[in-house]
Amino acid sequence: MRRLNKVLLLSGLLAASVSAGAADTVVGGFTVAAKFGQTCALTATNMVFGTAIPSPVTIDVPATSVLTATCSGGQSYEFLLGLGSGVGTACAMRKMTYQVGAPLLNYNLYLEAAHTTIWSNEKTGSCGSIPAAVVGNGAAQTVTVYGNIPGTPSQSPLSGVSYNDSIIVTMNLL
Repeated sequence: MRRLNKVLLLSGLLAASVSAGAADTVVGGFTVAAKFGQTCALTATNMVFGTAIPSPVTIDVPATSVLTATCSGGQSYEFLLGLGSGVGTACAMRKMTYQVGAPLLNYNLYLEAAHTTIWSNEKTGSCGSIPAAVVGNGAAQTVTVYGNIPGTPSQSPLSGVSYNDSIIVTMNLL
């Protein structure tokens, strides 16, 4: 399995020069390129839960993000979603932060709008799952990520502040 970021790094050009002893100098160069025959591009929209989140959180607050991939020539791929950077984040519950010491805001990412299957950060499936592989056809193909802040009265985010998290999307080329 190759990761997209490795494909992009390997497709760059490398150059080198060689020199001989002090009296005689020989300079040469060469170019090395690698192409795997398939190319892919990936974009994602921001997931915005909105500004009307109650405190305490007494209702579920859903949101979505759309991943758009364009892969040529029948290239198969799949997506893994990182856990994020919130303090204490785990697969069972991702966390948004405002500032150090402030209350965290629990949320998670799911495969479907019903919010039953957590979108995993790993292929093994020990925590959640990942969607089935997609086969590229040269056109833009979209996959929706469903987010949810669970309605849990014990969550009391601060009013008037912006909570956030960063999710790394890994596109594995199969």
